[in-house]
Amino acid sequence: MNQVSQFLRQYQLQDQHVYLLELIPLIKMIWADGSNQEAEIDILKRFAMNHLAVLSSRNEGVLPISVEATNDFMNRFIHAEPSQQMLDDLNALCAQRLKGHSDLTFSRSRAEEILNFCIDIAAACAAHYPYEFDERIVEQEKKILKELVQQFNF
Repeated sequence: MNQVSQFLRQYQLQDQHVYLLELIPLIKMIWADGSNQEAEIDILKRFAMNHLAVLSSRNEGVLPISVEATNDFMNRFIHAEPSQQMLDDLNALCAQRLKGHSDLTFSRSRAEEILNFCIDIAAACAAHYPYEFDERIVEQEKKILKELVQQFNF
């Protein structure tokens, strides 16, 4: 059994959820400070709809996963904080799949878009106001951003 199948089974995900692994870095960023906030969830939803549009265009107008299944996937991860191990495993799987994609230009573009949305999530909600110049993005968010840059470096 390959690692993708192992993680899908281990975390009770369906085979079609492999198309949504690119949402995991954003979900990880949402939970970096231990809470989810409406502005962060809105950014995730915008990314998800953009992601579905990319999937559709790359599959000649056919979506390999439904909007309903995408919403169910997001709801699973935004209504209750997932385990850090699950997020780490699925995030690594996302990076692995991007790096292994046959179209390197496409993979780099997707990685850049993921990073851009993660930055937007990190900047969306400050823990408190007023904040010092280096407190807008909390340390855990900065750590995750640095990890993503390393994982997506190809």
